[in-house]
Amino acid sequence: MVSSTPASSQSLESLVGLPYEVRHESSFYLEPKGKGRKGIDVMQLYKDYAPAVGDRKGLGLPDRQNWLVLLGKNRDSSLLEKSNFDVALEMLGGESDDVEVCRFGHWICGWIEIVIVNPESKAAKIADDIENQLEDYPALDEHDWTSREMDAHCEWVEQMFKFVESSYDVTIDRDSVDYGDMEHELDWETHEGGSTPSEAEIYEYLEEKGLVTPDE
Repeated sequence: MVSSTPASSQSLESLVGLPYEVRHESSFYLEPKGKGRKGIDVMQLYKDYAPAVGDRKGLGLPDRQNWLVLLGKNRDSSLLEKSNFDVALEMLGGESDDVEVCRFGHWICGWIEIVIVNPESKAAKIADDIENQLEDYPALDEHDWTSREMDAHCEWVEQMFKFVESSYDVTIDRDSVDYGDMEHELDWETHEGGSTPSEAEIYEYLEEKGLVTPDE
């Protein structure tokens, strides 16, 4: 399997041309690729693949030039992209002689990981099924995706609570908060990239509900 190479040990040339793919939600502009039945990116041979416009195609991996690039993720990938990456790798049975996760540094996004598949293996059929599944719906496992979004939302709510407590010198009675009511009243969307109320709006809501106590 291809092991990761620290970015600091790579040349500038190698950092400009490393493989990367974002499916459905691009973290940066990518070189146009072939399209499937519904306009979704289709797999390419690694030798034809480049991470972004202007990057060199098929850089490195001389023994994997004819392998298929299925999908990838990077430091800035969305929760949907991360979910699809992990679920797809699990569907493929994990890393093996015919399935590899290639890890590289990249000058735009810090690091990238891609899944490549031996086109002459049984795993290639599974990869094709995965791609067809993504043509029909953007998530391979909606439960996994929405669970990640909810976990991230809960972490963000807690972070905002800490900001409120620090800014207004109060303590929030978390056990008494009706989170569903709060999200509805404040139009606080739970999905990634959704709207978030300000600290002042959160404080006003909590104060009105009697859920804050001034610090002494």
